[in-house]
Amino acid sequence: MAREDLTTLPLVWRESARRFHARDPFPVGGVVEDPATGVAVVL
Repeated sequence: MAREDLTTLPLVWRESARRFHARDPFPVGGVVEDPATGVAVVL
């Protein structure tokens, strides 16, 4: 991520037609897992 100058990388995967899972890690800021804030709550 540092080499490509990325600060975050949203990860989204589809479990079923109506259920999606999402995480938005921010490793350069020290957050490697975001299960309860940001995009994870919206979806």
